[in-house]
Amino acid sequence: MYAPGVRPVHGIPLFALALLFAGSCGSTTGDLPPVFPDPEPPPEHVVREPPSGFLGDPTDRFFHRVDCPRAASVDPAKRQFWAWPWEALDAGYAPCRLCEPMHGFR
Repeated sequence: MYAPGVRPVHGIPLFALALLFAGSCGSTTGDLPPVFPDPEPPPEHVVREPPSGFLGDPTDRFFHRVDCPRAASVDPAKRQFWAWPWEALDAGYAPCRLCEPMHGFR
């Protein structure tokens, strides 16, 4: 599985450890790019919404599938998103009766 004399450290292969610590070991060349560069922030005019999942309306405490017709009427500034319907239930939201977001998750 591993080359002779090469063993993983705490289950992490040595090449992965080398990638993780490449920038923190005081490289003398200084021309190495960072291992995990900082992502560029999205432009301010772009609204990022998950393509699938569930969104809640804090004014009426109902949650919907993102493709529900009633979800379009939720104020974009107040929308709350969840990946799973159980997260919305835990937050105290009730399922929408039109799109039935709990269907298939019981």
